[in-house]
Amino acid sequence: ELRDVKIHLRFLQGQISTAEAMLAPAFFWSEKMNHISDLLPPGMWLTQMELARQRITGGQGEVVSEQLALVIRGRVYSREKNEAAIVGKYISVLKAKENFFKDFEDVRLENIQSRLLRQIQVAEFALVCPLKPRKEK
Repeated sequence: ELRDVKIHLRFLQGQISTAEAMLAPAFFWSEKMNHISDLLPPGMWLTQMELARQRITGGQGEVVSEQLALVIRGRVYSREKNEAAIVGKYISVLKAKENFFKDFEDVRLENIQSRLLRQIQVAEFALVCPLKPRKEK
């Protein structure tokens, strides 16, 4: 019973820290969302964005820490079949946009896979943008 209470307490602590990060942001999310949208290349669209905790594991698979990250999911279509290159260029553009990138440690491709969508070949992708740790005042 004590073990269950500890597990529930850890879960609640994670929820509290996520809520605190969202309620007292060090930046304006609306500005970040505008950059994400404005920099989209032709043929790319977004399907989901979420703020999620990413587990950082050590060499033996143990969880070392958790970090908040913006996860951007979307799809891309290209007649030239260069979807991966388009996603790579989008990542580069996001990193080059100083007002966007300054609050993130990285913008990295978590996965990309080809899929048939209404008989059209598209690539689905997920980008992970870990937030830089906030400095306590």
